Amino acid sequence: AGMRVELDVRSETVNKKVREAQLEKVNYMVTIGDKEVENGVLAVRTRAGKVEFGVATDEFIKGLLKDVGERK
Repeated sequence: AGMRVELDVRSETVNKKVREAQLEKVNYMVTIGDKEVENGVLAVRTRAGKVEFGVATDEFIKGLLKDVGERK
């Protein structure tokens, strides 16, 4: 579907990883911590800096596919 995905498993802090991703102008940053794993959801940060917690995985993927289809 024309998506590039990168997993950052370095031992850096989450804040440092987010800062670096923002500098690289990453469209979406997905954070999966203990709470997200426990509840089966995602924490999503957009390129614009909006953060949304408790995002259902299937809904996030549907939204991504829609954005890619519309070339957003």
